[in-house]
Amino acid sequence: MPEDFFAGLLTERDTLMVYDGLDEIKDKELKKTVRDEIERFAHDFGTHTQHVFTSRKTGYEEAPLTVDRFLHLELQPLEKNQISKFVKDWYSERERDSKSRAEKIESLMHAIQENAAVGQLAGNPLLLTARAANL
Repeated sequence: MPEDFFAGLLTERDTLMVYDGLDEIKDKELKKTVRDEIERFAHDFGTHTQHVFTSRKTGYEEAPLTVDRFLHLELQPLEKNQISKFVKDWYSERERDSKSRAEKIESLMHAIQENAAVGQLAGNPLLLTARAANL
């Protein structure tokens, strides 16, 4: 590949860059350095490139991206009716046998309602997906 292959893609074509894990850098100074490099990169390759950053709130707050340059959004926990709809829709798409589907829906909903820890985790879409996939 030519040395400028990726630079050409980022400047000449519509591109989506997805970054994750800034919150996972433990050293605060290194985290700030990485944040500064990310901001520079996004500035240099911003014309045709959309940048999406994902991070847990804890840890990210030590070196957040500049608010006036980046839109900050926070996922809100799913509400009970959204959790119920998700579980039903998940198994409706993946479980063809109606008896097995009903059992899995009932089993997961029971765990969510009866176990406080499972109920709390169910509010997180990623964790709810992982739980549903492993039932």
